[in-house]
Amino acid sequence: MQESPGFSRGECQDLQCVLRDFILEDFGENTYNDLDLIREWRNEVVHPSAVKPDDCTTLQVITRAELFFELFKRRILLSMRRRS
Repeated sequence: MQESPGFSRGECQDLQCVLRDFILEDFGENTYNDLDLIREWRNEVVHPSAVKPDDCTTLQVITRAELFFELFKRRILLSMRRRS
């Protein structure tokens, strides 16, 4: 993993663990697995030895990303309404 400016490798790993736990607790294992698939394919196509996904994989990744985005937006809106 490439370090972000201002973060050490250990801090990034700690953040990943916290986010993993949060996603599993709040969204469930299926959502975590979907996000992991998105992350894996993002890494595959970005790195120099890029693997080009086929049409089916591309559709899966895009659909899962859109579904998570909608789920996340609903959670945020619901959370904001509860605070009001």
